Amino acid sequence: PPEGTQTARGLKGESSEAPRTRGRLRFTRDDRIRKRQEFDRVYATGQRATAAGVSVVVTPGERGGHRLGLSVSRRVGGAVQRNRIKRRIREVFRLSRYRIPGCLDIVVNGRKEMAVMPFRKLTESLLQAVERATRAPGRERDRRSHHAGEREA
Repeated sequence: PPEGTQTARGLKGESSEAPRTRGRLRFTRDDRIRKRQEFDRVYATGQRATAAGVSVVVTPGERGGHRLGLSVSRRVGGAVQRNRIKRRIREVFRLSRYRIPGCLDIVVNGRKEMAVMPFRKLTESLLQAVERATRAPGRERDRRSHHAGEREA
């Protein structure tokens, strides 16, 4: 039997809208990039971008919606720190993916500062990095060649 304060519709304070939106906000297995070859495809064909402590690689998706892949190196910290970063990124993606147009596969490379960054700042940075990656194809290559001493014509 359920415990706690409840109403006829469910938990107290829950609106009648919640059951309809709940399914769309879930982060399911199909929303994840899980296989090595899927990560390799994104890294090989994707556009890279960064924004305030967030680094992403984005490529057009092969499935019906956005998918998220997470890469957090051991250099970032211990397991507790890495898992905290991954949870925060998943939550930002879960709540914000409707703000990203198109159908994309997104790999986020975790950084140490993501563990302590305010949630709103993390959300803004992630969305900004994805926008940069989708807006400017070839941007990373231009930046690398510019750092190598070459001038743009």
